[in-house]
Amino acid sequence: MEVSVSPLKPAETPDATDTPISALPRDILRGVIWSPLVLFTALVHVLCLPSVKRSLVGVVLLNIPLQWGTHLDLRIGAAEYGAIEGFDLSLTTVALCGLYVGWLFSERANNSSPRVIWNWPLTAYTVVVMMSVFVSSDPELSLFQIYLLLETLLLYFYFAGNIESRGDVIFVLRMLIVGALIESVYIVILAVVGHPFIFIRSLGMKSVIYFPLGSGGFIRPGGTIGSPNYAAAYLAITITLAIAVRQMDIPSSLRRLTIPTVASCAVALAATLSRGGWLELLISIAVLRGAGWLRGGVTRKTIFASIAALILVALCLYIPNPMSSRLLSDDNGSAHSRVPLMHLAFRVISAHPLLGVGANNFAAVMNDYAGSEFRHEWIYTVHNEFLLVCSETGLIGLGAYLWIFSSVIRRGWRLWRTGDALFAPLGIGVVGALIGFLSHMFVDIFSDAGLLQLTWLLVALIAVCERILRQERTRCAALPIIGVSKR
Repeated sequence: MEVSVSPLKPAETPDATDTPISALPRDILRGVIWSPLVLFTALVHVLCLPSVKRSLVGVVLLNIPLQWGTHLDLRIGAAEYGAIEGFDLSLTTVALCGLYVGWLFSERANNSSPRVIWNWPLTAYTVVVMMSVFVSSDPELSLFQIYLLLETLLLYFYFAGNIESRGDVIFVLRMLIVGALIESVYIVILAVVGHPFIFIRSLGMKSVIYFPLGSGGFIRPGGTIGSPNYAAAYLAITITLAIAVRQMDIPSSLRRLTIPTVASCAVALAATLSRGGWLELLISIAVLRGAGWLRGGVTRKTIFASIAALILVALCLYIPNPMSSRLLSDDNGSAHSRVPLMHLAFRVISAHPLLGVGANNFAAVMNDYAGSEFRHEWIYTVHNEFLLVCSETGLIGLGAYLWIFSSVIRRGWRLWRTGDALFAPLGIGVVGALIGFLSHMFVDIFSDAGLLQLTWLLVALIAVCERILRQERTRCAALPIIGVSKR
């Protein structure tokens, strides 16, 4: 019998592409380690895109009136006495983080350093407020305000260093006007409906409305930005800016947008029933009109407009309505209640004239200085921004605070005198808005985020306009030199 013997087959070697089971955990571990870096790299790439930066800038600007966010480490009861009640975490905080990541990595990719435009008054005031924590009786309350000021200072640095062109300035103004239109419409809706919207509050935004304390009173809406007086100050500033925008050399779409914005903001301002806000707007418009008359003289159009405005004001006072009642009727001691608070602030200042009692600490110490006369008086943080700043940060802090406004008003007026078709109206608009705002500060306090962000943004816009004008003049001065040919 023949037996066939098969040749021995060589041993099969494993395929090189096969991965041993023991190597799988190492691959998973390597993926876990590298995946956050990959995600972070992708996120940085997205944040460096110009379209994303522009969108985040829009979020920051729209959130000035919306104030969509919350407070961390909330101190229950602090806001009831006028103090900042926690660390403010909002869409602005998140958007600023994204903007700074995109800014720093974009400059790194271009082998350049970020352009920082310093503003010494803002920096000085922030430093003074930070130092006041060492004299405060409640350091945590001071940290709340320090955090807010640092965030607002970062907002100034970003806008002052990254707005590059006239088109960027127009974009910022457009978003400010859109935000004012949205906020004013919401305030008017609150006034008509007569109650806050729980849905808006559930989203993390405010829905402020004050109900009358006695019979015959009127509701006072504040919207998402804050109290009625706070909303009135914001509306007066944005109305002034919108009127100034109409005088600029801008696209017609933006000019048309100012008409419904001014009308809606005026109705919302009337609905707040804030006498300080009404006076603020009158002073701001008077500054705008006075500057226009100094430059172009008094025309028939301006005379007729002024007469029509005076007639409208007279009718509002003569015809019975909530505004005339607010101005001419008994206010249940609202104005008188501010006087004892001013006396209380003077006591605090006399005891701590140089350094104050610490940022955001007036509410924490006011009972120590309240005498027996406050037994039947309303006790609250003093309704005067200048006295509040002086009480909490001393005369040094008040000097730095006034330096901010005097500096930007002086620079805004200088910008107005340039006669530039875009920047000159913006300069006088900022001057008028801030002068009116200063008048409102004598009877109210404005330490929350919304108006602080808006004010610091206006300071940044003035700095940007000055820088763009210098760059344009430098280029214009160099043109004849470039065109000279050698002979």
